[in-house]
Amino acid sequence: MDKIHQFYIEFIKKSFAFERLFGKTQVITNPVKKTVKNRGTHSLEVAEISKKIAYTLGLNSLLAEAIGLAHDIGHTPFGHLGERALDAYFGGKFKHARFGRFLVENLEEFNFIPEIIEGIENHSSGYDEMKTLEDNSKEGNIVRFADKIAIVFSDYEDIFEKEKIFAKSDFPECQKLIKFFGRKKETRQKRVIVALIEESKKREKVSFSDSAEALVFQDLKKKMYEVYSTLDEKKQRLDLMNLSHNVINKIMISPYQKYVFGLILFAVLTDKEVFDLASGKIEVKDTCIEHIFPLKKLEKKEQFLMFH
Repeated sequence: MDKIHQFYIEFIKKSFAFERLFGKTQVITNPVKKTVKNRGTHSLEVAEISKKIAYTLGLNSLLAEAIGLAHDIGHTPFGHLGERALDAYFGGKFKHARFGRFLVENLEEFNFIPEIIEGIENHSSGYDEMKTLEDNSKEGNIVRFADKIAIVFSDYEDIFEKEKIFAKSDFPECQKLIKFFGRKKETRQKRVIVALIEESKKREKVSFSDSAEALVFQDLKKKMYEVYSTLDEKKQRLDLMNLSHNVINKIMISPYQKYVFGLILFAVLTDKEVFDLASGKIEVKDTCIEHIFPLKKLEKKEQFLMFH
């Protein structure tokens, strides 16, 4: 079984869908610092954290790593802002986790085992309190927690310490909570990971809710969502929304939309492709859309590809 999981790990890393994640926003679009996280580097970090936790708990570390690598494969350009652009344009509520499952099952034929597919669909807890899902594998639940551990501490570092978009004094409660975990990202993550492992061993299931670290981390996570909300209110974010709708308009008059729902076509794009489409540097046929949905093949099919 380990050989199968190792095969999936290598397959994911070499896939076109995973490659595109390195061109998609994690929390900051067009960062100055090259070490700021994108969706690809974030996924690598989640995979590494998940692997360590699973190994220490005596679980399948390769399965946890595979789910960690693939968990964000359904993300749009510009991250969550891209999701909201789709919501505003098409109506409804786009969920990148559900789209991730749709992508691996319908677009790029990964032929994943059920545990990986379920791990992708169930990885996101959003603003809600983190909790273990009974219908998820243990390794899938590890990824749920590892995702938030990576997001909270890396996003804090990228926003406040690398790009310095906000002064730390702008969010005093956030600073008070972050100090609880240490002065550096590695120290902060390690303290949370150790607490999660200790609680999970004690409760004999993947869990992170009882310890002081878990309670403070949950508060920090909520405070970081206030930071994200403030970031989204900046004019540059509104500009990105308008730019996204400009590109969706171009997609909706392209021949591809006759065969594939425009929401799907936008969701697979990278940040740069959206910028280049909006500026007129390239056309829709010059993007990854043609690679995933070759127009000549689409024209031979009678089926319209939809995503709800």
